[in-house]
Amino acid sequence: MSHAQPFIVGVNTYLLYGPDGLEDRLSRPSRVWNRIPDTIRNRIIELALDEPELSPRELVFRFVDTQDYFICEASVCRLLKGQDLVNSPAFMVLKATYKFKDKTTRVNQMWQTVREAGAYPTLHILNH
Repeated sequence: MSHAQPFIVGVNTYLLYGPDGLEDRLSRPSRVWNRIPDTIRNRIIELALDEPELSPRELVFRFVDTQDYFICEASVCRLLKGQDLVNSPAFMVLKATYKFKDKTTRVNQMWQTVREAGAYPTLHILNH
């Protein structure tokens, strides 16, 4: 792009639109190309309210199977979070230890090879 080109573009814009054409404008598009339509959003929210025991992943499967419309799990999670409909995730409390409770007997049973070599102290997570 030469130094004269922005000036030429400004002159052409002025000639086409007058002084109003030189006003600052938003550079973002007027609509988002991949926005989920409001009708689909409302159907997902209705399904989530009708079936509160379903996780977002299960909602996606149910919606795709029954509504013949594909939507990804991340989009459903964002939509539900925006409506304050996301349940807190189920989780297990894990206990950390410095040694394996059940020692490995074969090479293919080892799952942390680099840290086991002694380069770093390792905390192994056990399920209790």
